[in-house]
Amino acid sequence: MKKITLVMFILILVSQVGIGQIKTFKEVKAINFEETYKKGERIIILGERTFVTLKSWDKGIVSINAEIVSRYKDQSIAKSDLEKIDLNFSKNRKKITYSNAIRIGSPKDKPVANLKVYLEIYVPEGAIVEIENHFGEINIDASLSKLTIESDFTKISINDSEGDSNITTKYGDTSIDGIKADVNLIADRSNLMLKNIQGNLDIDVKYGEVDLYPSDNTIFSEFKAQYSPIEITLPSEYTKSLDVVCNGCEINYNKSFSSIFDESENHVVINKGATSNGRINSEIENIQIK
Repeated sequence: MKKITLVMFILILVSQVGIGQIKTFKEVKAINFEETYKKGERIIILGERTFVTLKSWDKGIVSINAEIVSRYKDQSIAKSDLEKIDLNFSKNRKKITYSNAIRIGSPKDKPVANLKVYLEIYVPEGAIVEIENHFGEINIDASLSKLTIESDFTKISINDSEGDSNITTKYGDTSIDGIKADVNLIADRSNLMLKNIQGNLDIDVKYGEVDLYPSDNTIFSEFKAQYSPIEITLPSEYTKSLDVVCNGCEINYNKSFSSIFDESENHVVINKGATSNGRINSEIENIQIK
């Protein structure tokens, strides 16, 4: 079953600038896609200038509410540029695919209006979801079996979710607060806030700040960092060791915990009651590794 609904409307926004007024025209195209989902199928979202909200529900249907927004001071340009974003929705064998991209005949046709696409997506619980996006946001609150994200210039937020996750981000701050899953996270020039992760956590980060709140349910498979300040807040009941391999980092953590630093491998172990390996066994709360 495939269902597509199209709605178009125009809004005129007026903003005050100094003592004069500038009219901003807002053109909107709204489209709804629906498709029946079968277990094991991949749901693929390919976006550009896209703001994604993904949730799960107990229906066997994939529902995507897409809204294209074009804003400009000239109404005719706002309207014509709206049509330069092409939306596609298809099902082929084991894949349900949504995509949007700017389609122009020549560089001179490049849109001048402020164009954005907003997606509200509902997928069946336990679905497999893959998202690729350039410029925008991704917000997820869903129970999935597997999640894959590849993005740049895209803010990512995951809350109260499930599903093993592979995330690759560049120039996109990422926040995870509540997930039951194994998480593999590669971040380049992106700040991270990681909290309430129940599962294996594999981090490879460079040139970004890291705020980390582990628990005994967080199992660190690997933690690599390059030129990234790291703030670690460990609960008093934390019983595991936290191993960090970093280059050009500053690590801050609870003063009540101990650390061992192997200078030859830029390797730090933080736990309670750490014993010296001949390098450093300190009670300080700050380590700088260069």
